[in-house]
Amino acid sequence: MTKGVTHLGLIHIVRHGETAYNRQGRFQGQLDVPLSAEGLAQADRLAKRLGSHRIHTVFSSDLMRARLTAVRIADATGANLIVDSRLRELDVSKWSGLTLNEVREQFPQELADWKRKPLDVSPHGGETILDMAERIRAFIAEHSWEGNDMYAVVTHGHAIKVFLCLMLGIDLSFKDRFWADNASLTTLRVNDGTAHLILLNDTCHLT
Repeated sequence: MTKGVTHLGLIHIVRHGETAYNRQGRFQGQLDVPLSAEGLAQADRLAKRLGSHRIHTVFSSDLMRARLTAVRIADATGANLIVDSRLRELDVSKWSGLTLNEVREQFPQELADWKRKPLDVSPHGGETILDMAERIRAFIAEHSWEGNDMYAVVTHGHAIKVFLCLMLGIDLSFKDRFWADNASLTTLRVNDGTAHLILLNDTCHLT
């Protein structure tokens, strides 16, 4: 787990609800894409599931798709909502809005380089995974997380993978062993500074 983070309670990690770009298989990056009608319904179902939980604070990426999801959770639980841009998705620059096939056609060498060295090659001059890890590490370290409080962190696919690696003390090269579907719930329990993964990519509330 990230150095300096001790005595955490329960952390619910949430991926935002579905967007039209998710449905179309497009890179979103830091484009401010809203939730689709289905994504709003997913966020409502997730908020209903978490409504009985004593969540103290909901932290959210400032991108609209995360904020709209986070607001519903905060309203359902009565939690404080804190928006933090460090929880944004990976910046993929000119790949934003493109499908994988379109990226393959327009930026073949960059895509090949990114797949070969995914941690330290940026998509078309955007952000590297290592860059993203630094801002998420700073977010984690800034908060005391002490006591037995519950928290929710509402963010994005790549950000969740990085967040889990940092919290669990796993090398970032293994980030793609994790996956988070839209409006999924992943939960960490941390005791005496050690994080334990107790729930991963749970979507039972969507069925």
